[in-house]
Amino acid sequence: MPDTLIELEGHNGQRFTVAGPGAGTRGVYLAPENDGTEFDGLYDAPVKTIWNSTAFQLGASYGGMREEKYEFTLAFHVTESATATWRENDSALRKAFSYDKRSKLWVQVQDSRRWLDVQLVSNPRVKVGRDPNDQQYGLVLVPLAAAYPRWMQADATATFVTTKDTTDGSTELGSVRIANPTDTEIWLKWMLQGTGAVKWTLPDFSFGDDRFDRATKDADRMIVMPELRAGEHVRVDTDEMGMEGQVISSLDTAVYQRMNGKMFLYPIPPYTPETTLPVAVTGAPQGAGLQVRAPRPWTRPWGLE
Repeated sequence: MPDTLIELEGHNGQRFTVAGPGAGTRGVYLAPENDGTEFDGLYDAPVKTIWNSTAFQLGASYGGMREEKYEFTLAFHVTESATATWRENDSALRKAFSYDKRSKLWVQVQDSRRWLDVQLVSNPRVKVGRDPNDQQYGLVLVPLAAAYPRWMQADATATFVTTKDTTDGSTELGSVRIANPTDTEIWLKWMLQGTGAVKWTLPDFSFGDDRFDRATKDADRMIVMPELRAGEHVRVDTDEMGMEGQVISSLDTAVYQRMNGKMFLYPIPPYTPETTLPVAVTGAPQGAGLQVRAPRPWTRPWGLE
């Protein structure tokens, strides 16, 4: 049995197995490189390094790196199948892709299953020797881009649930365990449950990161979240590049204004072993909880553990 399973999940929910066990049940097979598939374009995340030099410097100095979007072409052999003509299968494949909606390319090997979000970067093309409706065959070339250059796995999650009542103003201490087995930094996401005037305290440890020249000072940094309102739940996305902001309220309140300028600053470094992070809560009844979600982004479709 082949080691690698490759599946396409269209933005419309349609699924195609294009390589590995079950490939071609819908008349679509991933074509080899000689027929147009750019395997090298979807392997390592694309990177450009930046180099600087002065007028009389010998050589150059490394100035950083910039990660680009993935951009590659997948080629598919499209044929008739047991239940559909080539034309019907070709139409279903085309409708699985969109210019502005994301489809998923799944790659599974024995010990991992990851996906890459992709969308059309330009129009698909078809190559045929003669009438494809007579041949019941066409070679379809699909140019794709992945704006976020990471292969993803399902988030790892951990929870903390209060075991006592702290609505009298007392504080309960707790913890969650997280890890980052990937080759890239990750930004934690926190889901905070609000039942009354709950006030959560969350960790924002530097993990030795000196980007703000505070690696030692922020080694055990904690952030006291604003008091939640009745029935209010808050999602915290610590990602510095998050498009929706770091804190979002289920009641659509301006909870970010109640942060008083405080922000989460630090990601979890690559290959961080399982680590215990402290949390605390005040003003919560027994049974209130939080969840932390640790994304699993990789720069390759397999390996790098």
